[in-house]
Amino acid sequence: KNPSPASLIAMRLLALLAWTVTGACAMSSLTLGRTHMTVKLRDDKVLYKPKEGMMSATYPVFEFDKAEWDRLVGEAMDGMVIEYDVESHSSSTSAGGEGAVPEGGFTHPYTKCKIKNVVKPLPKSNKT
Repeated sequence: KNPSPASLIAMRLLALLAWTVTGACAMSSLTLGRTHMTVKLRDDKVLYKPKEGMMSATYPVFEFDKAEWDRLVGEAMDGMVIEYDVESHSSSTSAGGEGAVPEGGFTHPYTKCKIKNVVKPLPKSNKT
């Protein structure tokens, strides 16, 4: 028996969603902020933790290769935009310690990134 037109549409939508989720779409980007607190050097990698020092239910971590970071980014600056491809992604949850815990616990998404492009912020002009 042949699938109905509605079934064909549903299958095509699911295929499109799977294609998008697997990274077949455009590269991602992030804008660095509070770099004095959010950019961490760890051996052969650089970690960007945008929610470091903030109260949140989600604490994402972006991992970059240190040699690649040194070559393409150099010194991190607030407002710098990093365009990247996702090499891998995982997520975990934790119950947390003392204090208020969000329903379902804290979420820790971890994304390993390959830098494609860096856009440095324009220097601030001194207006008098």
